[in-house]
Amino acid sequence: MGSYISTSKFIQLPFRGKKSVLGNQEFTFCKKSKNREIIDTIINSNISHIQTEYEPSKEEVDILNEIFKNKQDIIFRHYGGWGNDSVDILYLSKLSNLRHLYLDLYPQITNIDILQKLELYSLRINCFNVKDYGFLKGVSSSIKDLTIDLEDKTYKMDINDIVHMKDLEKLEI
Repeated sequence: MGSYISTSKFIQLPFRGKKSVLGNQEFTFCKKSKNREIIDTIINSNISHIQTEYEPSKEEVDILNEIFKNKQDIIFRHYGGWGNDSVDILYLSKLSNLRHLYLDLYPQITNIDILQKLELYSLRINCFNVKDYGFLKGVSSSIKDLTIDLEDKTYKMDINDIVHMKDLEKLEI
């Protein structure tokens, strides 16, 4: 088992009221910052990741969609979940412009089938309690990069779950 540790430039949700570093610049978006200011700053930065420990608000989802629409190479990472019985990822269905997703979650994940509705190019799953990866059969065939960290080493992933991914260039299990 291993946790994903990023040395990449990232910004953490919430966007407002939390100190962030983009490049060599440290800043805080104040509560009155306009959505457009946040979007433009992030799009014009060199960040590679946006990450969160919780479900984004509707306003944050709107901001995220605009960012992902204009800068499709940004990775969205949902991590944590410690102390929770379950993390519901249904909200991901609202991120219509999301192309790169990392899930680093440690309780049970609910609504994991929602991944089948996303047009992802890359997917990383590092989660406890995922015993059945059959949902991968319905995940976008445009996946180019797939990483699955099988936390339960007794589970054997079926290659038939990913055979439809014709654009797959990188597979890590």
